[in-house]
Amino acid sequence: MNQGSLWGEPIHTYRDLPDPRDPNAPSGARTELVLFEDYWRKIILKHIAEDREPWREVFLADERRALIKWAEGGPLDQEESARFEKCLARLGEEIRRALARPLVLLSIRKYSGRKPIVSWSIVLPCGALVCVHSISCPPGDQESNVLKTCYIPWRAAVKPSEERWQQVARFLIWVYGEKRDRRIYPPEPSTMVVRYTPSGVSISDRNIRFVTLEQWGFSLGTPGNPWSGRLPDWEKEIAPKEQRKLRQLRKRRKSQTPCQAAGDPNSAGEPGERGAFPL
Repeated sequence: MNQGSLWGEPIHTYRDLPDPRDPNAPSGARTELVLFEDYWRKIILKHIAEDREPWREVFLADERRALIKWAEGGPLDQEESARFEKCLARLGEEIRRALARPLVLLSIRKYSGRKPIVSWSIVLPCGALVCVHSISCPPGDQESNVLKTCYIPWRAAVKPSEERWQQVARFLIWVYGEKRDRRIYPPEPSTMVVRYTPSGVSISDRNIRFVTLEQWGFSLGTPGNPWSGRLPDWEKEIAPKEQRKLRQLRKRRKSQTPCQAAGDPNSAGEPGERGAFPL
């Protein structure tokens, strides 16, 4: 059995990407991600086609129509095929920017009844969350980094576009960070996070690591490296009107504790809400 028979044929391979597993990331080793047609179809129909996720701000209307037409099995003409390829390229650029920062959470993930795998949770600049599984597949048990899903969590979807990635990052910090003394610290080697799908399947994460702690806002110069309650700005040009909004937002957040800024469930909803976790 080969990879193609497991998940359809590869629809695209994103090559020469920084490997977040390398201790020197984003320098050091390079890697690639493979997107299979079955997973891409599921991403389109379950997420991109749904208006509750603001993909209309990522892809143009005619590009989304081309994606949906392909996912539903319709033939694409030359113009539609060009739009389809543009969407794949745009997703690749978002992934490349996220890995170049990098804004990645790594863990050893175990689904009940399955073997453990290395899981990547990648926060994209557009506010989407990408989940990648490093899987050994026959023939030859060669490892592939498979792009499993990509979606905009609901708690980020309701935010203005420039704030979405920060909302996703804060929630991951809240879920996977160690909370004590009203502060959040990087997870210990022994930390394990367990949750359940709606169907009752357990998912456990261990060996959890925020790649490049400083990019997540952890204070490296403070004992224990606690989270500062802030995220470094993503390097991009922001319109003057948006800059004013961000300054006002930062002023309002100064009075928050790091736990509140990350998404304390007492004020921002309990972990386990729909779309909150990378599966």
